[in-house]
Amino acid sequence: MKIDYRLLGRRVAEFRRRHRLTQAQLAEKAGVTTQFISQIETAKYRPGLQTLVDLAMALEVSIDELLIGNQYEDHQTVEKIIQEAVAGCNRYEKTVLYETMAALKTILKNNSQIKEG
Repeated sequence: MKIDYRLLGRRVAEFRRRHRLTQAQLAEKAGVTTQFISQIETAKYRPGLQTLVDLAMALEVSIDELLIGNQYEDHQTVEKIIQEAVAGCNRYEKTVLYETMAALKTILKNNSQIKEG
């Protein structure tokens, strides 16, 4: 798995805005420069673990919250994860999972059309 640094940067900016912080204010809280925050938010810099810890603390979020959705996996790995999740389920559970996935797929398609439109 690899980290999508563009998405990470967007999440840092999103959390910064939620806290109504400027880049300069976040930089001061995290002990870095404003330019450094800008480079992270625009994916021009790939922060290390200590920087992620400092940012998470400054933003009052967990590192997980910064990274959620940042990993991407190849199609085969995703297929395997889905198969493992369904393994051991009884027929009823499999039916509920299928219906839930079908509904989510519809929602995702509708959202992607809204974003593209």
